[in-house]
Amino acid sequence: MKQPKNTYKQNQSSLRKISGEGMVPPQAVDIEVMILGSLLTTADAIHEVANVIKEPKVFYKPAHVMVYKAVLSLVDKMAPVDMITVGQELRKLGYFEKVGGDRFLVELVSQSISTAHIEHHCRILLQKYIARQTILLSNEIASKAYDDTTDVIDLLADVSNQYSNLQDLTLSGSKQPSFTDVLKKVEQRVEIISSKDSDALTGVTCGLSKLDKWTSGWQPGELIIPAARPSMGKTAFMIGGMNAAAKQDLACGFISLETTTVKLVTRQVAQDSHFHLTQLLTKGFDKLEDFEKLRKVTQAMSGYKCYYNDQAYDISDIIAVARKWVRDHQIKILYIDYLQLIKDRSYKGDNRERQVSGISRKLKLLAKELNIPVVAPSQLSRKCEDRPSKRPVLSDLRESGSIEQDADIVFFIFRPEVYGIDPKDDEDMVRENCNMEFIIAKFKDGPVGSVLGYFKADKTKFYNHDYIPYENYVAQGSPSDAFGDKDDLAF
Repeated sequence: MKQPKNTYKQNQSSLRKISGEGMVPPQAVDIEVMILGSLLTTADAIHEVANVIKEPKVFYKPAHVMVYKAVLSLVDKMAPVDMITVGQELRKLGYFEKVGGDRFLVELVSQSISTAHIEHHCRILLQKYIARQTILLSNEIASKAYDDTTDVIDLLADVSNQYSNLQDLTLSGSKQPSFTDVLKKVEQRVEIISSKDSDALTGVTCGLSKLDKWTSGWQPGELIIPAARPSMGKTAFMIGGMNAAAKQDLACGFISLETTTVKLVTRQVAQDSHFHLTQLLTKGFDKLEDFEKLRKVTQAMSGYKCYYNDQAYDISDIIAVARKWVRDHQIKILYIDYLQLIKDRSYKGDNRERQVSGISRKLKLLAKELNIPVVAPSQLSRKCEDRPSKRPVLSDLRESGSIEQDADIVFFIFRPEVYGIDPKDDEDMVRENCNMEFIIAKFKDGPVGSVLGYFKADKTKFYNHDYIPYENYVAQGSPSDAFGDKDDLAF
């Protein structure tokens, strides 16, 4: 949480007032002494300490704040850190007499500890600092909430951002694996890929086996951008992928900025059954037995670990929801529908392209932080419709070129029929019994190319190839190679 300059003493005073008589703000002064003593006696200690404690204000005692400022000042100058150099730097900064001079530095040195567990001690200090900031923030919130002139919605947004910043501090100095450890992970991954069955995946399924074979599934930490003009099937693609992942007992999160949860779940039911979407949304059923079939479908789907949110519109809210889902439900993939609808309250400018650029970067960092794939569709500009072929290219990504930069995978959903182009004019589509194409335009870890598929409009559902009608499905005695569970038509 950023603070204005010269607020340290004010915060300390506020903490004492908030804590009340007999209550001491969270602190660990004895540990502060030992850490500073170690910095003055052990040359390499600064690397361990600075990796966790980024700012002097993490220390509670004012004199310790001043000493650590001097230490960081020396580090910035690439100068050695010891009792003599720190004393000289304190004099330059005007802190030497304030901290207690040489006698104070000698006392610090006398209480230094081994650096073997110094990182653990630094984390204790960081937790104490976060506790103090939480107290201050909570008091500020309470004070503003009592004020009738406060916009409560803006207050909640600001609170969300500030608490998010405090959460980010907990990641400070997180341990990075050694090079040797990473090499072992590389070996393990190659072994998995080499020994896996032809249909096995190393990531989360998208629900369509043809595309899965190309990507090996959506990988943890990836930002995946399905891009298309309106009504091409971006939402339908994500719902199909969520159904497929849920059937593998994976928890999935879906944040919608456009459609209500009820409509999304209705589409999910349509995709996971033989019912058409119009039956579930507008027409209803003519036969009583259809109600029983619907009940069986919803009963089976009730075991899916699917979590929806249709109230998060700002990137800070989306990040907060995603973190909560990972913490509480261990979700393995996050869908966000869709990128251009996301707002960013923290952005004060009027350039929408820059705002979208910042949002796409935050989504990539979120995927990396939570170690899950994040799927966030993007709208395309109308430029592709000016081409005779109507086929999109990366420069068509709407409002931001940084989407292309931040994404690990960008693929276009292209349905010729939307533009009045007959798929039968394409020899490849005729041969594979398809009517649409996934155009993989960017793939950081693999080749670009094209994967053909089939889109059935009345079910808003993608398949690997032409949809097999229900009445023929049973007669053929073989499962459909469909988007989702191979038995999803077996009623």
